[in-house]
Amino acid sequence: MDHKWYPPSKIKKPSKILSDIKKHSPRNNVSIHAYTEEKVATYDAFIPINDIDHYNMVEDKISFIELNVRNMSDYAGIEYNAKDKQIIIKNYVLGGMRRMVRVFNHYFKTSNFKMTEKKYYTLHGQRISSREFKILEVPNNTDKNAIESSIRSLLHGCPFFITDKSYKYRSETTMTVYFTVKDEYARQLLKNVWSIDIENYIYRLGPAHFKTSDFDDKKKHRGEFIGFSDEHTAAKAMEMTSPFNLKSAFKQSPDKIIVEFQNEADLFNACEKRYHFNDFSVKDVANVHNTNTTRCSSDNDKMNNVANKQHKSIEYKGNNSQRKIYRRDTGANKSRRNQKEFSHLPSCASSSNSIPLGVNSRRRLNNNKNNSTSTSKTPVDTSSTHSNTPININRQEDWDEVMSLC
Repeated sequence: MDHKWYPPSKIKKPSKILSDIKKHSPRNNVSIHAYTEEKVATYDAFIPINDIDHYNMVEDKISFIELNVRNMSDYAGIEYNAKDKQIIIKNYVLGGMRRMVRVFNHYFKTSNFKMTEKKYYTLHGQRISSREFKILEVPNNTDKNAIESSIRSLLHGCPFFITDKSYKYRSETTMTVYFTVKDEYARQLLKNVWSIDIENYIYRLGPAHFKTSDFDDKKKHRGEFIGFSDEHTAAKAMEMTSPFNLKSAFKQSPDKIIVEFQNEADLFNACEKRYHFNDFSVKDVANVHNTNTTRCSSDNDKMNNVANKQHKSIEYKGNNSQRKIYRRDTGANKSRRNQKEFSHLPSCASSSNSIPLGVNSRRRLNNNKNNSTSTSKTPVDTSSTHSNTPININRQEDWDEVMSLC
């Protein structure tokens, strides 16, 4: 049977026509007491509402689109996204959605508006959209109500969808939890979130299409905090470093918590502060004075092989415990600066034929040649800034002496 089209040139009031059709539609003959299983997963396309210039009212524009797609196979509904100014057309089947887009655009090819399908990804043989997110390595015995409550709190009340099929058991102990976020603004905010707190435990969160390599990119800036007690969870470390744009945390050992930051500046700022909670006072510098100490070091230093970020262990012994603090080694910086300053010297210059340079260089050189020692107490101005002798002349003579030895 051919599809019935409603071109804008033939209908002036789409909302009224749609209302009349729905009144006589057999779809409305279903009892309100009948059980119908809600199908959450849909594949969507959209049309920018401002591209439809045949009608002035938003209701008429939406009704016009619905009139032309409601009888297509696997049609799931239509809605208006006021924030993005888009009309969303839903379909239960990916192939049905793509066919709907193709047929609709072919019929209205001379119009200004165009239906566009949303982007979908393949995960474990299934198509997923950017609306879906996942929580990794959640224990199988975690209360599902607690999971939903944490998601609701993270989204600040924005609607989301989660069903029994959303819990994918990966092993005997852990599962991956999938959920769908309806609101586009909430989805954009959620893409900036790396973790979620469920019952005071932190779990990694990300878009459902993320692979292992995508999560690895978020491990570049890590801080290592040591000195917590057994009862402290990763949530405590996140609470402690919350002012510094941290993104995720996990407990690596009973006394070690790894915290991930979005950038290197946040990492080092977090490591330089002192934190107070309960009976703990933690800081990663030499003036730590409490019985519990936290050490912070960057895994990003080792990853980038930056020589001037090597750390050395300095031990501090107190009355109650022995503390270890890691401080930055600046010796490598000084050594490289010295090498850079003398890199222009000729190859003949070495430690065996070195010549003293500066204002007093000629006096010391002449003394060495005559094998005599000078005991003159006459003060000599050695300041290069206030010397009466032109600096350039002294330096040129010194350089000529160096080159004469080569």
